[in-house]
Amino acid sequence: MSPNSYLAACDQYKDRVQLEPGLLHQANGGTLILSINTLLAKPLLWLRLRKVIELGHFDWYSPDERRPCR
Repeated sequence: MSPNSYLAACDQYKDRVQLEPGLLHQANGGTLILSINTLLAKPLLWLRLRKVIELGHFDWYSPDERRPCR
């Protein structure tokens, strides 16, 4: 699974933005269980997940860093 599958992503097409919720959104208000091996294998996932926990909200990320969500 990609980090976007766990968290979420936004895709931009010409004049519209499509939001793709991930497992974190599905667990909203519940419990999200992740394997430590998953977090060790995907350090970016851990950094983003930690940011969500610290800030208390989620920032949408684009899978293409050259085209950030706006």
